[in-house]
Amino acid sequence: MTLSDMQDRFLKIEPGLRLVVEIALVIAIGAMLARMIWFAVAPKASVATYNERPLPTMQAAASERIEADLSLLVRTNPFEGAGSVTEIVQDAPDTQLNLKLIGLRADTGPNAGTATIILPSNQQQKFSEGDDVLPGVELKRVLSDRVILNRNGIDEILRLNNRSGRFSVIGDGSVSAESTNVAPAPVRIPLSDPTVLLSVVSLSEARANGRVLGYRLEARGGIDRFQSLGFQPGDVLLSVNGSSVANQDPSELIEQIGSSREAVLNIDRGGNPVEVIFELQE
Repeated sequence: MTLSDMQDRFLKIEPGLRLVVEIALVIAIGAMLARMIWFAVAPKASVATYNERPLPTMQAAASERIEADLSLLVRTNPFEGAGSVTEIVQDAPDTQLNLKLIGLRADTGPNAGTATIILPSNQQQKFSEGDDVLPGVELKRVLSDRVILNRNGIDEILRLNNRSGRFSVIGDGSVSAESTNVAPAPVRIPLSDPTVLLSVVSLSEARANGRVLGYRLEARGGIDRFQSLGFQPGDVLLSVNGSSVANQDPSELIEQIGSSREAVLNIDRGGNPVEVIFELQE
């Protein structure tokens, strides 16, 4: 379609419709001219006035702060009815006893909770609340991640998977619980014939990072005779009379033990040092 054709069609439009379009265009052009004149005559009046407003301050919010009762976090059980409050668990120091907590079952009902603990003898045993874990040490309470022990009237905490590197003397109540922690006394075993060790104890190399550290001790035959010599399954013999056993064979160890009146065996028991002293009998 050419430009001349478009002009012919436009000329054929009804004169009344054409008049409406022309009037609308005149009104629009007039409005635009009036607005431009207004901007030129009164520029300030044509722009809204800026009113500065102060920003909110943190002090006002702090003054309205509500003090929360944080003790509800330890007193309220969210899984029970509204308003139920349980006994507050007081904080207590970590125990320094040679114990390891490896499992527990807390019970909020009438049944007492239970805890599985490895004892200093390396034996695993399950205890209920109120049981004596050791002489003078009672399992007082079982919680979700720890247990509370009562030792000579003093509460202590044993945490799940906790292994203490220190030892503590267990008293009968006559000695204060604040006594200094000490290593256990050496175990003294009378021994008439060192060669009997070969029939009671099985030796295998204990290695770490490809290096021989010593000999792992296991029972050969009955466990009773093995334990009567002061050993526990899994003990690692590190030295005899201060000399490392890493590069010695079992026959040399027997000769070294039998060559002195006292043979001091340094043992690693689950990461804790233990001394077994054989007193040679004539």
